[in-house]
Amino acid sequence: MDTPAERASRIFFGFSASLLLILALGLRSGFLSTAQCGSNCTPDSLIVAVLLFSAILSMYLYWALRVATPVPFQKQLHSIFSNESEVDMWNRLEGERIDSDDIEKMSDAWAKLEVGLGIQESE
Repeated sequence: MDTPAERASRIFFGFSASLLLILALGLRSGFLSTAQCGSNCTPDSLIVAVLLFSAILSMYLYWALRVATPVPFQKQLHSIFSNESEVDMWNRLEGERIDSDDIEKMSDAWAKLEVGLGIQESE
């Protein structure tokens, strides 16, 4: 089973690859241009820069989720996309649920003890 971090890294890779493909096809067909043009046209340098920056950022996020060594922003990414398998997550959540049930039982027993002591003192 995949972890949420592995799924997110595949999405980031696909997004980066598709942005690079769009950018390459746009530049090749002449739809986008990085060259300075005359007064008739508008330069697409800003659009090209945004597409390229988005692709590079997405590729960095892919790499940061896949690499085992610590890199900048990796802790924040793993707080959003857990690197814990679904089985481990299920076991952890089930253990927390069991612990919370034990706390409720203890608080109920404590309340009964206090009621019992209150009745004994009043007699």
